[in-house]
Amino acid sequence: YLALEFHRSLAAVAAVVLATSLSARAEDEGPSFPPEWIQIESVYVGESLALLDGPDIKSETVYHGDWQLAFEADLEAGLGWRGASAILLLHNVHGRMLTDELGDLQGSSNIEAEPFTQLSELSLTQTFGEGFMIKAGIMDANESFAAVDAAGTFMQSSFGFPPMIPITTFPDADLGAQVQWTSADSIAVSAGVYEGTPNGGRALTDERFRNGAMVLGEVVFRPTGGAYHVGAWIHTGDWTALDGSETFSSNHGVYMMVEQTVASWGADAAGGVVLFGQSSWAPDDRNEIDIYLGGGVLLRGLAFADHSDELGLGLAQARISDDQKALDGRDSEMVIEAYYRFSPLGNVAVQLDVQFIQNTGALPAADDAWVAGIRVEVKIP
Repeated sequence: YLALEFHRSLAAVAAVVLATSLSARAEDEGPSFPPEWIQIESVYVGESLALLDGPDIKSETVYHGDWQLAFEADLEAGLGWRGASAILLLHNVHGRMLTDELGDLQGSSNIEAEPFTQLSELSLTQTFGEGFMIKAGIMDANESFAAVDAAGTFMQSSFGFPPMIPITTFPDADLGAQVQWTSADSIAVSAGVYEGTPNGGRALTDERFRNGAMVLGEVVFRPTGGAYHVGAWIHTGDWTALDGSETFSSNHGVYMMVEQTVASWGADAAGGVVLFGQSSWAPDDRNEIDIYLGGGVLLRGLAFADHSDELGLGLAQARISDDQKALDGRDSEMVIEAYYRFSPLGNVAVQLDVQFIQNTGALPAADDAWVAGIRVEVKIP
């Protein structure tokens, strides 16, 4: 099975390389296609994860792949539409999910999903002057809310966003709209409204917002070398109490996140030390997880002359709410992840990763788990 998936992945990469070569040849022989105001980028991410030890199983290895083909159009350069741009993103995910074998709560891979091929983004962005922006269409809310850049390279899903937030994101990007205002002194204020029951595989013409909307608001302060986020969310759909005693007309929560470079080196300051922290809360009567805490440190530019390599260490803990604990006795799950990422070629990155999962699935009696993995990312062109 792994060999079959690996060969499928190679075929996908080869197809993208061929398409890129033909495009380059067309540029050399005549008018460029696509035109210069349309940028095309393809990214393939393949990973193999091995469950070295865990609950009820001693070993398991899976392969998972994520291929994205993005078209970004500068509508001002191409059509004279001032301040406008558009994105179209095609997306394919294939392979097996380690969570099916591991049973963890937070997700050991942030590209893990049931296999699909879909349109994951079709959006239009309009800017006004220097500081105001509106974006609408099929899109991923996590690109703009509840995320810090420093945590984005970890493979563990909960570093991407707190696991109790029902955010419209991978693999179920869906219809939404966002507005953002950025001041001259590095303060940004954002608000967004998204489909409350997202389904990335639905048709563009399908009815939406049948069970409420996901509404987010966030303020970000960006001093030199840092970013400080405070956000809140409300889901306007119906939510059943964990004990089934009542139905609430909404769900809500808050979060805070921070990242800060505390040391830097190299001529362009590409190397350095970055710290980050994350916290989130949601009411315990309708959420399986009510408190999330995460944080870590990145060391950049350790071994390569261009400072492109990175060593990361992070810890994430998801606490089961008191109401859920009363039902099934679960407590909390903690994950410690360490990785080393480097680029042997300019468009290729390799990441070696290990995760320790305590109380897998938040079950106190469950065995702890160890997961090791390797991820390869190829960007074309």
